[in-house]
Amino acid sequence: MLRWRFWLVVMVVTACGGNSPLPMADAGIEDAAADVIPDVPDAALPDTATADAAVEVADAAPDVPPATDVSATDVSLPMCPSAVIAIMEGDVVVPQTTLHLKGDGSTGANGKPIKKYLWTVKQPAGSNKGFKPTATFPNPTFTPDAAGDYLVCLDVWDTSGMQSCKQTCAIVTVMPNNAVHVELLWDTPGDADQTDTGPAAGADLDLHFAHPLASQPDVDCDGAPDPWFDNPFDCFWFNNAPEWDSMNPAIGDNPTLDLDDTDGAGPENLNLASPVGTAQDPRAYSIGVHYWNDHKFGVSYATLTVYMFGTVALKVDKVAMQPLDMWYVGKLNWPNQLTGTSTPPLDVCYQSGDTCSGKGKMWQPKGDWCITPCYVNLEFSKSTGGTTPANCP
Repeated sequence: MLRWRFWLVVMVVTACGGNSPLPMADAGIEDAAADVIPDVPDAALPDTATADAAVEVADAAPDVPPATDVSATDVSLPMCPSAVIAIMEGDVVVPQTTLHLKGDGSTGANGKPIKKYLWTVKQPAGSNKGFKPTATFPNPTFTPDAAGDYLVCLDVWDTSGMQSCKQTCAIVTVMPNNAVHVELLWDTPGDADQTDTGPAAGADLDLHFAHPLASQPDVDCDGAPDPWFDNPFDCFWFNNAPEWDSMNPAIGDNPTLDLDDTDGAGPENLNLASPVGTAQDPRAYSIGVHYWNDHKFGVSYATLTVYMFGTVALKVDKVAMQPLDMWYVGKLNWPNQLTGTSTPPLDVCYQSGDTCSGKGKMWQPKGDWCITPCYVNLEFSKSTGGTTPANCP
């Protein structure tokens, strides 16, 4: 600011002096300059001058944050490989959907290629599926079999051996979308590895879902025909896609069992898209669990969940079952309160005492689960490989 004002003074003096400007060192010029503005150091200028300058700069330039010194950051913090996950089917799927996972979009430090991949997953209780072909494959598949949330994570290493600084994870929600979805899981403590597969590699429990017309011998001694092992009106491993009501497959009134797990620990899932029943002519479908063969692994603990339109209508955890036990879970009513009527979605079966000894009854308002020990349908079970423990008749 001082230099600018001094220049103005020089110009004025030159204009007044004609063609013979005074020398710069002339004392008169110095005196004139001193009269115009005192020789004050810049640091002594009032704050308003600085504020005015700041306002002028702010008006002339947009409000942009200062740039980061990338070179300094690079020196102090090492670059890491970055794991990238893509899931072709999205993050909300139905049970038994094969997910195609892609990790080959991951990048190494400073553009280096990725040398190693490692996938991991946290699954709902009872689910124990793995990646195919392996958990170290760049783009594996994974099939979530039970309902719930799955946390799928990926770590990568580049060719220099550097690991990604943090895992990259994605959540996949597995949600049934049928009107009725029944899920059976089980835990067998005597089986040291419940994830292995093969003949007799684990306990074999079976899910049963029976039509109201199912009628078999009264093995549970409740005074009424049993619905289990009826063909075609019991949907289970031997009859996994029966024809019940309409013969038109587009109507969806026939149930399907999507998996028969013979070597532990499930799940077995049953789906029914369009249950049959009206307020004037309601239906009651029977749900049961049978311990078909323990393969010498002993007691198992069954967990059963019933979904209606994706909502949990019933969940029973860890019901102890011995080989050949038949658990009559209850009856699923259609229509029900979830569809606009006053009927409860399920009538759960409880019993008191041993029904076959004549000292107990089934279908009580409370009590023990309705479990019949040593349940053998003589017309079916013995001819198809069911076990008969020594303590059973």
